[in-house]
Amino acid sequence: MVEVVSLSHYLQSSQRARSSAKRNNRPIFFDRRELQSLMALYSEQVMSGEWRDYAIDHLAGMAALSIYRRAEERPLYTVVKHQVGPGCYEYLLFQESRRRRRAGDLDRILDYLRQPLTIVG
Repeated sequence: MVEVVSLSHYLQSSQRARSSAKRNNRPIFFDRRELQSLMALYSEQVMSGEWRDYAIDHLAGMAALSIYRRAEERPLYTVVKHQVGPGCYEYLLFQESRRRRRAGDLDRILDYLRQPLTIVG
């Protein structure tokens, strides 16, 4: 069964984390290896004509890479990295506003994005 979770839920929790004085307010970033993996997949999809634009956001408690089919539209996919503990991160994949995957490793998220789409009839 699919659990529908809105991206706005994670944005709101990120804003709560920003206002909390108890938490570490250091920004979350994608590291070099993660960016190389993300940009390699992005390049493949651009060459195939599927994706055309991206945006990287760094909010309190999370980093997000949004992927667009066209620059004027809403993101087709959003990959989110957020901290779940000291030195522990979780990766989420949203397709439009629905959460599709959650993993402790970015490679699992990227493997899901690499799967060929199939038509169900």
